[in-house]
Amino acid sequence: MCSLSYEEQRRLNEMKDQFILNVSHELRTPLTQVYGYLELLEIYHNTLTSDKQMGYIHKAMQGCTALVPLIDTILKVGVTDSHMNPLQAEELLVADVMHEVLEEFQSLQLQEHPVDLEIAEGLVVQADPQSLCQVLRNLLSNAFKYTPPHTPVQVIATRGDPTAQRPDGTSQVCICVQDRGPGIPPDDIPLLFGKFVRLKRDLAGPVRGTGLGLYISKQLVEAMGGSIWVESSGIAGQGSRFYFTLPAPALHHTR
Repeated sequence: MCSLSYEEQRRLNEMKDQFILNVSHELRTPLTQVYGYLELLEIYHNTLTSDKQMGYIHKAMQGCTALVPLIDTILKVGVTDSHMNPLQAEELLVADVMHEVLEEFQSLQLQEHPVDLEIAEGLVVQADPQSLCQVLRNLLSNAFKYTPPHTPVQVIATRGDPTAQRPDGTSQVCICVQDRGPGIPPDDIPLLFGKFVRLKRDLAGPVRGTGLGLYISKQLVEAMGGSIWVESSGIAGQGSRFYFTLPAPALHHTR
């Protein structure tokens, strides 16, 4: 068993501390929103109009909605690390999964960042449905965060080289999510998928999140028999391209 050096242990502890700070901040914001509007309802319910009460309830629900993916992300780390909840692979149409994930995002997000889809017709992957949705959700959320408003995010899904089949007779499907953000310096790319890692990118304002999405995505993609990587020039405006592959069903690649 290999022990960590003092410097490695110090860096890991620093990243853990930063992770705790990130999570605390992300939890506090929606919780404060929920608590504040429920408190207003409790104090002023006798004097508020029905429309005002419904408005406060709606605001509290928005806070709850923001908490759900955050808590799910934190729990997912424990699941992927402990190898609990084994994946159930099945044949999935990529276009159907993509549209299901896009429906989860608020309409405002899609207005600010329209998604250009280029998905090969009838493209099928062999994957766990929940895990594939989680990976796409993570990569799209990441792309929305770093892409300037009213700038499209691109998703391309293609068949791999049919002659490059794996020993089990399957070939690969490749999915790419491209943002138009500030890019990632080459020296930072090897760090992206690490646990507790959150890189600073050259943006006008703060970017919310725990920094766990890419770590979880890597664990899930590899558990489904694929691989994940990123390409970026590090030049502002050219953005980054996140690729991942998944097995296509053996013997056929379309429905």
